[in-house]
Amino acid sequence: MCGTSRARAGARLIVENPTISHLRLVECYAAGPQAIRRAEEVTRSFGIFLEEGYLYRPEASALPRLTSQAVAGAIFEIIQRLVAAERWAELPAHLPQLTYIAIAPFTGAQDAIELVGALKDREPSLS
Repeated sequence: MCGTSRARAGARLIVENPTISHLRLVECYAAGPQAIRRAEEVTRSFGIFLEEGYLYRPEASALPRLTSQAVAGAIFEIIQRLVAAERWAELPAHLPQLTYIAIAPFTGAQDAIELVGALKDREPSLS
């Protein structure tokens, strides 16, 4: 699954570059308004990747358009907290949780559980 590969690659990038990750995800908020705006732009642009979720099922199309941005914000918040606590090495273990957060609003809770379970079965590195 392409999205899973990207998530794993992103997690690996954070784990392998802890100083840069900390600077980009945590310290940017101390760098002033321009850096904060840039961080928020990155989160918003990630939300674009979730837009396809509104087409997944009829119920998803009724979700507020802010849903994708809220999901992106939640995912970035979890990642930021791990990095701020210098627990970046734990990030890969959180990929199933982050995947669930990304897809559950669009697929429904039960389908999200089943999809994440299927991904973990196909890609044991997600477990």
